[in-house]
Amino acid sequence: GSIPSELGHLKKLTLLDLSRNQLSGAYIPSEFGYLTQLQLLRLDSISLRGGIPSEMGQLSQLTELSLSKNYLSGTIPSELGN
Repeated sequence: GSIPSELGHLKKLTLLDLSRNQLSGAYIPSEFGYLTQLQLLRLDSISLRGGIPSEMGQLSQLTELSLSKNYLSGTIPSELGN
């Protein structure tokens, strides 16, 4: 399965935990950058592929990001953590 990009339209979402789901080969949707109220994002152990979208740098309220046990590649965007 994949992570629905439509989740990015849930602008008041503060917590999203999709860990340990059967999303093999999924990518992090760039639309997650619209989740500006998001404080916690857990995407552990779902076999994510690709990189971390630079749009994630727009998550100014994010205090916890967990991406362990995935197959991510590339660098961590400099926008993340600003």
